[in-house]
Amino acid sequence: MAGRMNSPIRRRGMAAGGTNTGLIIALVVGAVVLVLGCLGTILLAVMLPAIGTARESVLEGLSQSNLRKIELERYGVNQDVATDADPDLPEFTVEFVRTDRGLSGEALASPFGPVPDGGEDYWLHPETNVEAVASPERAIAAYDRAMYATHHSVAVIAFDGHTVVVPVEEFEQWVEEPANEGVDFNVPTRANNSPES
Repeated sequence: MAGRMNSPIRRRGMAAGGTNTGLIIALVVGAVVLVLGCLGTILLAVMLPAIGTARESVLEGLSQSNLRKIELERYGVNQDVATDADPDLPEFTVEFVRTDRGLSGEALASPFGPVPDGGEDYWLHPETNVEAVASPERAIAAYDRAMYATHHSVAVIAFDGHTVVVPVEEFEQWVEEPANEGVDFNVPTRANNSPES
């Protein structure tokens, strides 16, 4: 036993202070860095889809907002309207559009655009008289063509004024309903890289 205590390997370790604290500290720091790196990677893997989903929701909301602005402008609620605007519209809506100074180029450009076919980002129904449309709650007044072409869902506004974002498949069924019969929706070809629903 005495021979082992006097070995050159053992004497070197003890001569430096009796223990290998530097080695232990390096191992502990390395383990902590490794664990934090793994946790960071896991956190990033969890956060990226959430960030993508949040971005997608913002773009869908922006498209719906643009559709509302376009439809309000089409029906004459803009800065040039006299103070006796359509009494059915809430005053805050009239004021919002008036202070927005009409449609900007941003309102006419889809956040999902441009459309691959080079056409307009938004399709607008040629009919502007709501009374002339059967089933205004199911008749499509406008939709985001760029969103349809490049995304898994579509922003739509009906003639009764409600806007929704629906899956592409539901939109394609909606277009075929009797309320939309005979209307050319100028539906673009879906891009090859369009995400599937």
